Formats: sequence, structure tokens, C-alpha cells
Amino acid sequence: MISAAFGALAGVCAIVFAAVLRQRVTGAGDRSLAAQLVAAGGYVAAALMLTGVALYGAIPIQHLFNDATLPTPAMSRAMLAAGYATGFVVAPLAFGLMILAVSVLGLRHGTLPRWLAIAGFPLAAVQLASLLFFPAWLIVLWSLVIGVTLIIRTTRPSIPEPQPAAVLT
Repeated sequence: MISAAFGALAGVCAIVFAAVLRQRVTGAGDRSLAAQLVAAGGYVAAALMLTGVALYGAIPIQHLFNDATLPTPAMSRAMLAAGYATGFVVAPLAFGLMILAVSVLGLRHGTLPRWLAIAGFPLAAVQLASLLFFPAWLIVLWSLVIGVTLIIRTTRPSIPEPQPAAVLT
């Protein structure tokens, strides 16, 4: 149950992260496909992650709070497999689209250092190939690096640079 609670917290944090990330890497009026994929990919991945956590924690939660009888071993394995497939096989595909879109926008708007935006492309490819291999720690590491970079970086796409000619006229 503790791991399900932490998983649910991670899913909620992923929703907030996707919303803030879209604002920080795009311009205010950017309606491009990449800008939409940042939010949509993050929201879908978080929803899938939360669904996987719910499937993972359903049996122990029901048993603890409702004194429900334990399901058969086959049913337990099916619930765990469904939770794993949802949270660790399908969700990384959506995270991969989000990472790809953030890298494109980071290069386009200059909101990310060039090396970090370029590093997102192979990471997105790994995430999109997650049916074969799921490196969960890469998403966490990427999120931390992106978050710290966007906190300390001064470039803001929604704040235009002042132009001396516009001030004098």
C-alpha cells in the first residue's frame, strides 16, 4: 500500500510537471503540435500511471479496508500484470512523446540548453521503444535535470525582450 501511495503521488506530480513544463518551454501563443504534445503526452502518461497504480493497489486496499477475501492467485497475477502493462509499458510511450516535444520546443524557442534539448531525442527514442526495455530511472533523471535547468535558466519564452525603438516611439 505504501508503494501504491507513492505511485499515486508520482502520478499527480507528473500532471503538474506536464502543465508547468508546457508553460516554460513554449511561447504564450504557441499552438503547434509539439506544444500540444507536451501537455497531452504528460497528461496521458500520468493517467496511465495512475491507472496502473490503482490496479496494482486494488487487491491490498480492498483486503485491508473492506475485509474482502483475497482473489485467486490467477486473478492476482492478472491484476498485477494489467497494472504493470499500463504503468510501465504503455505510459512510457506517452512520456516519450512528451520528451520528444520538449526537445523540439527547447531547440525552437531556446528555452533549454542545446545539449539538453539534443539529449532528449535519444531518450525519447528509448521511451518509444519501451515495449522492449523500460528504463524508469531515465524519466526521473530527465525530469530532475529539466526541472533544475528551467528553474535556474533566465530565458522565458512568454516575456518578450524590450526593444529600444518601441520605447522611444
